[in-house]
Amino acid sequence: MTNSDQFDTRFNLLLTALEQISQQMEQLGHRIDSNARAIERTNQQIERISQQIEQLGHRIDSNARAIEALTNTVHEFKRVRVAWPKAIALKGTL
Repeated sequence: MTNSDQFDTRFNLLLTALEQISQQMEQLGHRIDSNARAIERTNQQIERISQQIEQLGHRIDSNARAIEALTNTVHEFKRVRVAWPKAIALKGTL
Protein backbone atom coordinates (compact mmCIF):
# COMPACT_ATOMS: atom_id res chain seq x y z
CA MET A 1 0.00 0.00 0.00
CA THR A 2 1.43 3.34 -1.04
CA ASN A 3 1.55 6.43 1.07
CA SER A 4 -1.17 7.89 -1.10
CA ASP A 5 -3.38 4.86 -0.48
CA GLN A 6 -2.76 5.07 3.26
CA PHE A 7 -3.57 8.77 3.18
CA ASP A 8 -6.80 8.14 1.25
CA THR A 9 -7.85 5.39 3.67
CA ARG A 10 -7.19 7.56 6.73
CA PHE A 11 -8.81 10.55 5.11
CA ASN A 12 -11.94 8.50 4.33
CA LEU A 13 -12.00 7.20 7.93
CA LEU A 14 -11.71 10.78 9.16
CA LEU A 15 -14.57 11.89 6.90
CA THR A 16 -16.72 9.00 8.13
CA ALA A 17 -15.96 9.92 11.76
CA LEU A 18 -16.81 13.57 11.07
CA GLU A 19 -20.12 12.55 9.45
CA GLN A 20 -20.97 10.41 12.48
CA ILE A 21 -20.08 13.26 14.83
CA SER A 22 -22.20 15.63 12.77
CA GLN A 23 -25.17 13.24 12.95
CA GLN A 24 -24.72 12.80 16.68
CA MET A 25 -24.61 16.57 17.13
CA GLU A 26 -27.83 16.91 15.15
CA GLN A 27 -29.48 14.21 17.27
CA LEU A 28 -28.29 15.96 20.43
CA GLY A 29 -29.72 19.21 19.11
CA HIS A 30 -33.12 17.53 18.67
CA ARG A 31 -32.91 16.05 22.17
CA ILE A 32 -31.96 19.44 23.61
CA ASP A 33 -34.94 21.04 21.86
CA SER A 34 -37.24 18.29 23.11
CA ASN A 35 -35.91 18.64 26.66
CA ALA A 36 -36.31 22.41 26.51
CA ARG A 37 -39.97 22.00 25.50
CA ALA A 38 -40.50 19.49 28.32
CA ILE A 39 -38.89 21.87 30.81
CA GLU A 40 -41.14 24.70 29.59
CA ARG A 41 -44.24 22.52 30.00
CA THR A 42 -43.08 21.54 33.49
CA ASN A 43 -42.50 25.18 34.41
CA GLN A 44 -46.01 26.05 33.20
CA GLN A 45 -47.46 23.23 35.30
CA ILE A 46 -45.50 24.46 38.32
CA GLU A 47 -46.86 27.97 37.75
CA ARG A 48 -50.44 26.66 37.55
CA ILE A 49 -49.96 24.59 40.71
CA SER A 50 -48.43 27.59 42.49
CA GLN A 51 -51.46 29.69 41.54
CA GLN A 52 -53.80 26.96 42.75
CA ILE A 53 -51.90 26.76 46.05
CA GLU A 54 -52.19 30.52 46.42
CA GLN A 55 -55.93 30.37 45.72
CA LEU A 56 -56.32 27.58 48.27
CA GLY A 57 -54.44 29.73 50.78
CA HIS A 58 -56.94 32.55 50.22
CA ARG A 59 -59.84 30.13 50.62
CA ILE A 60 -58.32 28.73 53.82
CA ASP A 61 -57.91 32.27 55.19
CA SER A 62 -61.50 33.09 54.25
CA ASN A 63 -62.77 29.88 55.84
CA ALA A 64 -60.74 30.57 58.98
CA ARG A 65 -62.35 34.03 59.26
CA ALA A 66 -65.79 32.50 58.75
CA ILE A 67 -65.11 29.88 61.41
CA GLU A 68 -63.91 32.59 63.79
CA ALA A 69 -67.04 34.64 63.13
CA LEU A 70 -69.27 31.60 63.74
CA THR A 71 -67.36 30.78 66.92
CA ASN A 72 -67.84 34.34 68.14
CA THR A 73 -71.55 34.12 67.30
CA VAL A 74 -71.86 30.85 69.24
CA HIS A 75 -70.07 32.38 72.24
CA GLU A 76 -72.33 35.43 72.07
CA PHE A 77 -75.40 33.20 71.83
CA LYS A 78 -74.27 31.20 74.86
CA ARG A 79 -73.59 34.42 76.77
CA VAL A 80 -77.02 35.81 75.94
CA ARG A 81 -78.71 32.50 76.70
CA VAL A 82 -77.09 32.47 80.15
CA ALA A 83 -77.74 36.18 80.73
CA TRP A 84 -81.49 36.08 79.83
CA PRO A 85 -82.63 33.87 82.70
CA LYS A 86 -80.61 35.98 85.12
CA ALA A 87 -82.15 39.15 83.71
CA ILE A 88 -85.66 37.69 83.97
CA ALA A 89 -84.97 36.55 87.53
CA LEU A 90 -83.67 39.98 88.46
CA LYS A 91 -86.72 41.67 86.87
CA GLY A 92 -89.01 39.50 88.95
CA THR A 93 -87.32 40.60 92.17
CA LEU A 94 -87.65 44.30 91.45
